[in-house]
Amino acid sequence: MNSASEFQDLLACPNCHSKLVFDAERAACQACSATFAKLEPGPYDLRLTAPKRVEIGINIGPGVDGPEPQFGLMRPHSAPEVEFDPAQLPVHLSAEMATYIPRAATPDSVCLDLGCGAGAYRATLEKAGYRWVGFDYNHPHAPLWADAHALPFANNSIDFVMSLAVLEHIKHPSVMLREVARVLKPGGMYFGTVAYLIPFHDWASYFNMTHHGVWSALQDAGLETEFVFGDGAYLAIHALFREGLFVGLSPRWSTALIKPLLCLHRLYWMWRRRNGRARSDRDWQSILNTGAFAYRARKSDAGV
Repeated sequence: MNSASEFQDLLACPNCHSKLVFDAERAACQACSATFAKLEPGPYDLRLTAPKRVEIGINIGPGVDGPEPQFGLMRPHSAPEVEFDPAQLPVHLSAEMATYIPRAATPDSVCLDLGCGAGAYRATLEKAGYRWVGFDYNHPHAPLWADAHALPFANNSIDFVMSLAVLEHIKHPSVMLREVARVLKPGGMYFGTVAYLIPFHDWASYFNMTHHGVWSALQDAGLETEFVFGDGAYLAIHALFREGLFVGLSPRWSTALIKPLLCLHRLYWMWRRRNGRARSDRDWQSILNTGAFAYRARKSDAGV
C-alpha cells in the first residue's frame, strides 16, 4: 500500500479546498487554519474536524430530466478499452463491469478509488494506466482517511473516479455526488455501483436506489449519466438469502437453497418471452430482479 505522500500534490483542505502544507506530524491549511493529524503509524487523517454546513440546490420542473440514459442488463462492452483477466478481478467488479473502465488518457491521469478499503482495486486501475489514489473513512490499511462528503482534493484534479458498493453506505449521497463532480476534471468519468434489492448490510446502509433513483441523483449533481445497468450475476434472490433470510449461512448452502428458485425464475421469464408478454425482455427482467446497479456518468466538458 502506498502512502499519502505519493499524491500530496492533489490534496486540498476538506473545509475550504485550499492547498495543504504537510509535515511529519500533521497537514495544515493556511487559508482557514484547519489542521489534520498524521496517525502513527498510519495515514494522514483528513476527515472533517468540525461540522461543515453544505447547501444543496436542486432544479425541478419541466425540461429538467432530459433524455434517459441506457437502462437494462449489464452486458460486456462491445469495444472495451482495457483487457482484464477475469480471474484476477477483485470482488464487486465483474468481468462485464470491468469492460467499462476507460483507459487512462495520459501517463499522469489520476483515478480516485473512493472507499478503497485495503486497495483491492489498485492493480486493476493501474493496469488501465492510472495513477492510483485511494482513501477510506477509517480502514486501517487505507493510505488516507477522508470523508466522502468532504473530499480532500482540489477542484478539477481527478480524471476518473470509481466507487464500488459504496454509495448505499453514504449518509448524504447527494453531497458525495456533488463532491465527485467538483473534483472531476471537465470530461472526467465516474463509474460506480449501488445496492438496489439488497437487505441492510455491513456497518451501515442508508440508501438503496432504483435505476431512476441513480439517474436522478447523478443528474442533480450535474453529471451526465451514460447508463444504469443491472448486475445479472447478482440477483435480488442472492442478496435476500445471503444477507437477509439466511445471513451467516455458508455460500455453498445458500447457493443450494437458491438453485430451485433460480431455475423457476429463468423458466418463467422464458415463458413470458415466448408468449409475447409485455415487458418481458431481459433488460426489464434485470431492472426488476437485480441486487445492484452499475452506472457510468461524466462531467461535461464545460464543467458542472
